[in-house]
Amino acid sequence: MEEKEFVFKRSFSDGKQRRLIFNTKNFKFENKDFGNNLFTIFDKEEITDYRFGIRWIRFELTYGREYQIFVRNKEK
Repeated sequence: MEEKEFVFKRSFSDGKQRRLIFNTKNFKFENKDFGNNLFTIFDKEEITDYRFGIRWIRFELTYGREYQIFVRNKEK
């Protein structure tokens, strides 16, 4: 099973590097700061909808971008 792992920072205010991991059965992202289980996991069979895109950060001029992934599971 091949995994793809990406490292990112969530925002300017959260400088901690987080991980996003894709594989054939699920994907998981690191969104918790404390505890043993730092990841939220979405199994492939649970996902009902998804979308992704870029939000440009502007204030009189463009100075950044934010990549967004939205996922909906069976529990909404």
